[in-house]
Amino acid sequence: TRETDFSERMYVYNYRTYDRYRRPVASLAVLTDESVSWRPDRFGYEIWGCEVSLRFPVVKILDYNKREENLLQDKNPFAIVVLSQLKAMETRSDPEARIRWKFDLVKRLYQKGYCKKDVIQLFSFIDWVMSLPQKLSRRFWDNLISFEEEYKMPYVTSVERIGIEKGIEKGMLSEAREMVLEALDIRFSSNVPGDVHKKINALNNRILLKKLHRSAIQSKDIDGFRKIIQEIPPEQMQ
Repeated sequence: TRETDFSERMYVYNYRTYDRYRRPVASLAVLTDESVSWRPDRFGYEIWGCEVSLRFPVVKILDYNKREENLLQDKNPFAIVVLSQLKAMETRSDPEARIRWKFDLVKRLYQKGYCKKDVIQLFSFIDWVMSLPQKLSRRFWDNLISFEEEYKMPYVTSVERIGIEKGIEKGMLSEAREMVLEALDIRFSSNVPGDVHKKINALNNRILLKKLHRSAIQSKDIDGFRKIIQEIPPEQMQ
């Protein structure tokens, strides 16, 4: 979504990464929000003759709306990723349209000749970003089972469906925890107490972890971040 401090965060990410590794850093932004006009690409200020600035390349997913046919024909796996995000936004209030597009995109994974591993990985993303109500989800899986049986390619159904559903959630939680801990390590020069690490690793709420990632960047000191964690109600921890 649109964020007023996005450009500043890009600058913070850039200079803190440089500070830690002492290597040139390229900051690239992929904007997946729905605002056509919002295109932040720089941050800077000048004070007392001292000038600081950062300009970074930006790609707006919405710009690919006009290239739908190209995305459908493109064999690059990221074409499917981009199209899935676009259709997820487009069908947010139309579940029937979403199930049609979701099934069409998944079929294309097979038709483009990707290997089984790539099909499963791309399917995992599509299944996550284009989630369906339970009733439509059952219909989708019935259709997919029939499709795989017809083409004799049972890649993502049966037992693998269960593994994918569990694997997506487990993998996303693990990644979210790592992002918070990485931000804390960079922000406070790896001086993060063990109790804070333990608390973060115990969290199983992705939405909360996303909020804590922002707090890790914005907190003035580690005690301030610890206070934020301590104020989290127990019911939000899971």
